[in-house]
Amino acid sequence: RRARFGSSSIAEIEIADLQRAIRALRTEKQDIVDRLDCYQYPVLTLPTELVSETFIHFLPDYPSSPPLRGTRSPNILAAICQKWRYIALSSPLLWRAISLDYAPNAQGQLRMLETWLSRSGQCPLSLQTKKGDCISSEVLTLIFQYKPRWQHVKLMACASDLFSTPIEGPLTPAPGGRP
Repeated sequence: RRARFGSSSIAEIEIADLQRAIRALRTEKQDIVDRLDCYQYPVLTLPTELVSETFIHFLPDYPSSPPLRGTRSPNILAAICQKWRYIALSSPLLWRAISLDYAPNAQGQLRMLETWLSRSGQCPLSLQTKKGDCISSEVLTLIFQYKPRWQHVKLMACASDLFSTPIEGPLTPAPGGRP
């Protein structure tokens, strides 16, 4: 019993020491967070219009499209901080060029595409697929709702999907587009 009692006391002492170390680390972490919260980042003091224009230069030149996901997507700008998120989400020019890459999760791609189309406001649209990527009939149905805004379009659809999707109406150039 003594050996058991002695090792139990040692374990309790070690636990208490570790708990003190954890408390000290939490206090140190909070001090760092407090200092960072007080720091005024110079980039956050720039006018919204200037930041928005900088964001546009982050993207490929229009009509080239950034990817829906990844480090070249405007989504990455919206993930930096609250102010950048507000600026990115309220800048329709960031969302007007859309690359409709093949996605194994068609529903996820459809939701993301709906989001981008909504964020693009009333801007003319550039829609494109990569060579070899086929887009689903659901995506075709969605993007055809925005046909009056099409300015640059390069789509590849699988034949079975294309013929199962009704395509109606005249194809006329978007304002500022070529005949």
